[in-house]
Amino acid sequence: MAYTNVTASSGARIKRGMKKDVQNLLDKYDFFSGLDCRINNGRIEIDGYAPLDARLKEEEVGVERDYGDYMLDFLEELAPFLDEDLFIHTLLAKECIFPLHAREVRVTPDDGVMYRSCFEWLE
Repeated sequence: MAYTNVTASSGARIKRGMKKDVQNLLDKYDFFSGLDCRINNGRIEIDGYAPLDARLKEEEVGVERDYGDYMLDFLEELAPFLDEDLFIHTLLAKECIFPLHAREVRVTPDDGVMYRSCFEWLE
């Protein structure tokens, strides 16, 4: 059976004068194949048919860190450049079966990154 990953974001305004800094940050990371992180009309948008994962472009081979560890680094570095909260939703599903996992990530200019998984919603 096939697995499907979907990632979508609310998009968030970038602070005035920070667009180039955000582009430099985007250029610093390699995002998982199928995940699109871009600036569109002064907003950062993250979406695609892939998990929410990234790694540093210059990373040495042999360093043992998961893709997800780098995504947290990226989002923490991104937070101060945002003018509003960025909400990202991810979903992992197996063909013809109820979603296996869902996650909400909230990136705020003041508080950083907060994760909430579907298992917390069920409690």
